[in-house]
Amino acid sequence: MINASNARTKNYAWVIPLGFALYWTGLLALSQLSGKPVSEWLVHLGIPALKESFSDARLVGLWCEEQKTGQDPYRHPPVDGEGRVLRMNYPPLFFAFGFFGLRVQNIPVFGIFLGIIFILSVTLLAGSCSLASACVWVALVCSPVCIFVCERGNFDILVFALLAAAVAMRFREFLAGALVVLAAALKLFPVVGLAALFLRSRRGIWSAFCGVVCFGGYLIFIFEWLPFIFGSLSSNVSCAFGASVLPNQLGRPEWAVFFKFGMLIAGGIACLFGFSLAKSHLESCQERSSFAAGIGLPIFGALVLNGVQFDYKLIFLLFAVPAAIEVVNSSNDAFRTVVRIWGAAFFIYAYWMFFSGEACLRNFLLKQFAGWALYLLSCCFFGLILKPAIARNRTQYRSVS
Repeated sequence: MINASNARTKNYAWVIPLGFALYWTGLLALSQLSGKPVSEWLVHLGIPALKESFSDARLVGLWCEEQKTGQDPYRHPPVDGEGRVLRMNYPPLFFAFGFFGLRVQNIPVFGIFLGIIFILSVTLLAGSCSLASACVWVALVCSPVCIFVCERGNFDILVFALLAAAVAMRFREFLAGALVVLAAALKLFPVVGLAALFLRSRRGIWSAFCGVVCFGGYLIFIFEWLPFIFGSLSSNVSCAFGASVLPNQLGRPEWAVFFKFGMLIAGGIACLFGFSLAKSHLESCQERSSFAAGIGLPIFGALVLNGVQFDYKLIFLLFAVPAAIEVVNSSNDAFRTVVRIWGAAFFIYAYWMFFSGEACLRNFLLKQFAGWALYLLSCCFFGLILKPAIARNRTQYRSVS
């Protein structure tokens, strides 16, 4: 017999992969009925799709093939049919995918596999949720920024999956730390996700410390390739966010350092503001959601300050969504107001490409202002969860002593 309490706690997480599957099924149906390729329909929906799907995964497959023939894709990158130089901008660890069978000819299968991994990882991250919360998740995973990362077949999906697994393994701090470090070995920037372990417990602090040491050793090992990796997106401005995007657009890349410093100071002030609003305990935000937000929010802040990032990297803000949903459903008006504004900014930026392009300078500037607002609100959101985490650690130290 199912009582009213059990009915209220029914899990609707299955709605998330269902909505995602219906989205792609609808696109395939439109493609078949109209005779137009799926990429053309994606462009109509605001996604900057290319003629060849899974282009990022295709590049990795090409680099792996080059490396197997004895070529160095870093110093002697391949050239495509249009004369474009396809520079290797990932750590050498990616060559391991070649040993596991990644080839250009099997990229379509691998790209579909990445899409499945992405939606399963999002469902794992969402956990048990109500129907309303599941609908929010569906709206997010079907937004242009999330479809963008799937269309490109970008390996940020694997990073996302590893971090989602770290959230699931958070009670085994050293295993969770190992998953975060493995994600950082692929794309470097996820190392700041170790902040969640620093804020978790005494064992979490040791785990994070070991993770930082291991990551430092990894950086030493790949030191000679770092210039190729960090220089990959330095001049990009289209479909991108970050502190260096506007200086690049204005033709003043030398201003980027001032923008980064200014945004660092502004983000710190926003974090302190959120810290001042928070109480020493946050009943409305569960430990799991707080840990996930502690991974996603610092990663997003680091990506902004790094300079230039493609919009699909906004997927890492999904780690803050469980905490946002719980806070919005709470009774604390101050928390709800901040997080609701954050959620609105997230949705506006996630769907910006659907409603508006970047063809004119006005729209470009508005999009960048929206990105900056989302960054500041994310810093404030991090401040909200930071104070309860510090208070929880103090309580654990007192209980031990």
